[in-house]
Amino acid sequence: MEATGRGSGAIAVVTLIMAVASIVSTALPSQIALASLPLGVAIQLLFSVLLGMVQVSVLTTIYGHFYEDRPLG
Repeated sequence: MEATGRGSGAIAVVTLIMAVASIVSTALPSQIALASLPLGVAIQLLFSVLLGMVQVSVLTTIYGHFYEDRPLG
């Protein structure tokens, strides 16, 4: 908790952005699947992979910045 105390506001903002991205990446393919199931499934898979890559990137960036003292720039 001590390491992340100075950036808790930024972490909260990133968490909120990722939550909204997750909701959109679920809702949009669901609507597309109503028109075309194979297209909806393909887009859901694509969004899942992309969102997973972004989430891993954010987590490793947060870890590196707060625990390994690496600069963000």
